[in-house]
Amino acid sequence: MMKFWIRQKSTGYFMPAGRGQGFTADKPRSADVCPPRLFGKRGGATNALRWWLQGEAWADQETGDIHSIPKPERNADDMELVVILLTVVT
Repeated sequence: MMKFWIRQKSTGYFMPAGRGQGFTADKPRSADVCPPRLFGKRGGATNALRWWLQGEAWADQETGDIHSIPKPERNADDMELVVILLTVVT
């Protein structure tokens, strides 16, 4: 079964798990500090990375509008999807 992680090439750090949906405010962290966020489909990982690269986003509670703060230091060329092959052994 294929799964996906998002990794920063320059540091080897991964996008962390544990915040529920949405993680545009997170930054890549060592897997020793926080487990990586695991995606079930390539499309989900690609979309999450695309949103993260656009900056920190949040939805206005009253209007539902999505706002974001650009983060120019986030570099698409420094990020990659890592394919994980999970095998169940019984």
